[in-house]
Amino acid sequence: MTASRPIIWVIDDRDLDSFICKKIISNIVKDTVIETLNDGQTAIDRLMRLTKMQLPLMPDYIFLDINMPDMDGWQILDEFDRLKIFRDKTVHIFVLSSSVYVNDIIKSQTYPLVEDFITKPITSERVRTIFTAA
Repeated sequence: MTASRPIIWVIDDRDLDSFICKKIISNIVKDTVIETLNDGQTAIDRLMRLTKMQLPLMPDYIFLDINMPDMDGWQILDEFDRLKIFRDKTVHIFVLSSSVYVNDIIKSQTYPLVEDFITKPITSERVRTIFTAA
């Protein structure tokens, strides 16, 4: 885990899924900052502002839902890559999905920024695995 308080973003259009993810993470990872964003464009706009202002508030971890209206997780990942948002920072991105389609899992592996594909609902055991490996 990072030496300072890790900053974790949950990007998911469903409030209940965001709430569950945030609750599980906060129970496992103490002394952290967890923010929820309900759409991709808001996340990208916020990241661009943080990058321009050079603030140390960039997320260390992102839990990203792939099935969202307007801008899905794949489009968000494409924008992260196109804008080179994380060129100066290591971020751990985990794709979240209720999908069990093998094609989604394979597609997630084609994105260098993505560390793993997690099937919803996220579990305490999975969160422990992520943060003990950090």
